[in-house]
Amino acid sequence: MLPAFSCGIIDNMQSMIEKIKRKIWNSRKFRRFGSDSFPTEKEREALSQDSFEFKPKFSILTPLYNTPEEFLYEMIMSVMGQTYGNFELCLADGSDSSHSYVGRICRALAEKDGRIIYKKLEKNEGISGNTNECVKMATGDYIGLLDHDDVLHPCALFEYAKAINERGGDFLYSDEVTFGRGDVNHIQTVFFKPDFAIDNLRANNYICHFTCFKGSLLSGMELFRKEYDGSQDHDMVLRLVAKAESIIHVPKVLYYWRAAAGSTAKDISAKEYAVDAGVRAVSDHLKEGGFEGFEVTSVGAVPTIYRVDYKVEASSEDFLTLMDEGCRPVTLDWQEKLLMYAQREDVGAVGALIRNTDGSVKSAGLVLGMGSAGTVGHLFAGTAKDQIGYLGQLLFARNVSAISGLCMMVSKSKFEEVGGFDERFTGDLKFADLCLKLRAKGYLNVWTPFAEIVYNNSDGDIPGPALDEEAAAFMEKWGEVLASGDPYYNPNLSLDYQDCRIKE
Repeated sequence: MLPAFSCGIIDNMQSMIEKIKRKIWNSRKFRRFGSDSFPTEKEREALSQDSFEFKPKFSILTPLYNTPEEFLYEMIMSVMGQTYGNFELCLADGSDSSHSYVGRICRALAEKDGRIIYKKLEKNEGISGNTNECVKMATGDYIGLLDHDDVLHPCALFEYAKAINERGGDFLYSDEVTFGRGDVNHIQTVFFKPDFAIDNLRANNYICHFTCFKGSLLSGMELFRKEYDGSQDHDMVLRLVAKAESIIHVPKVLYYWRAAAGSTAKDISAKEYAVDAGVRAVSDHLKEGGFEGFEVTSVGAVPTIYRVDYKVEASSEDFLTLMDEGCRPVTLDWQEKLLMYAQREDVGAVGALIRNTDGSVKSAGLVLGMGSAGTVGHLFAGTAKDQIGYLGQLLFARNVSAISGLCMMVSKSKFEEVGGFDERFTGDLKFADLCLKLRAKGYLNVWTPFAEIVYNNSDGDIPGPALDEEAAAFMEKWGEVLASGDPYYNPNLSLDYQDCRIKE
């Protein structure tokens, strides 16, 4: 038998090997999200001839401050090269006198194309103030936000115009990448996001780029509030989505976020004040939503991920705690951590983080369509204890379509409202069916890592009887839902694996 320290070294080596394997796997897939995804001249011509019934005008807002010349050109050219032409680029320049080339370049380009609107500011007001000056210049139906050193995909505005015509959204966002070495093909991270998920958004600004929204949403409010500099985007998004009626996620990489020195994309420690601003932004959002007695704190492993502890109040309402006999709670106040979500009027079922006895993840929520049966699968199953999951998803409470029955809490009234369990199903399908019925009623299902359970079944996992028949019945009942995909799992991610790797 190997000594304990040797086992620890082996475990660490295996974990490191898995990290490297995932990195290699994903890096091979990254290439198709760079310039390989840009349209050819023939494709550009076809896209430019597409006639939308409604042709929204986009106002792209970009605050400038001492922008490096190369970055400035790349940013502007990425806008002027859009396949959809009804836009204006609003540039508010707070650069100092030693960077006067910024103004010269912008004025020269504005003379050639009237869609470029340039204004030299009397003084630099910071990213919030300079962007608010851009708002005053905007005349479009929709407002899009573009940082001065980032790049738009050539089809970004086309995709948004298409989505608006098909779905009529008033707030849109896309997937994005970070890139380095001044090359959009040198992709470092791909951010494949879920559709709108309010609990995810309260935990971190997963929406980020490319944010675009109806100008009318700004009525009566300031775009950026200077006191939230560092997390001004998070504050802005939280306020806008509270007013939006239709929030659309376009699951395509349409934004290239440059990982330059000093940028948040490169290193969040470069903007430590962003953490405090983010805590205040989430707190303000919750207060405006009617919540009281909550606490918002930063999660240490990733400072700009936040934990919300809602007030757990005494109630006459009954709640059902459903737990497998092989489960043992690790978190002392695990029931309170589940109850604080289950008590929310907008929440249906709540689930805990389930680990195996070796500390690896057993379940962090269920994903529709995952696994060989094409029904449901356990997200992050098998992930080592020291891992934070794709985009840190093992660190924060988030919305999911369904939750494992190993540990679930739901109010008795909501359980009865949807008719309880469907007796045709057992195991995961039994609980997934319940969660989907709750979702169909408009309730959110929430998974939280702050209630932790260890599962120990000495006999192993024993599948329920007539598994094939159950799966067929489940797919017959929820076929349309399964076909449309899990809204909380990006369609660019593989359903064949549980670690959120990019699909082939």
